[in-house]
Amino acid sequence: PAMPAGLPGRRLLLIDDDPDIRRAAAQLFDAWGCIAAFAAGAHDLAGVLDAMDGPPEAVIIDYVLGDGWTGARLAPCLRARFGDALPMVMVTGDTAPERLREVQGLGFPVLHKPLNPMRLGATLRALLPQKPGQAAPSQPL
Repeated sequence: PAMPAGLPGRRLLLIDDDPDIRRAAAQLFDAWGCIAAFAAGAHDLAGVLDAMDGPPEAVIIDYVLGDGWTGARLAPCLRARFGDALPMVMVTGDTAPERLREVQGLGFPVLHKPLNPMRLGATLRALLPQKPGQAAPSQPL
């Protein structure tokens, strides 16, 4: 996939209990030039965060994480640690109306599986503030 403007060098955290999703996301984020970290869920999140070179600039979190955890339950923990302004994207394969209402009630964007890389890139660009000194996407470099 083409490298979305505004994403190279960004620190992203993806939390998903599916190793295939983490592997595919690692390839995608690498192609975009992002600095990415990956956690399977709440059980390994603290170690992943401690190993990161600085706080995540955005978090992509799966709704169903296993071990009784959901993205909805984990999101407030991340916001408590990094601040309420931490950009987050919820990902779900669940299309039940009550689940969608719950996820949408959290106040951050919801993307559906299978993930569309272009949509994810556009969502992240919209959520992330422009870095100082970074050329706007419409300006020639």
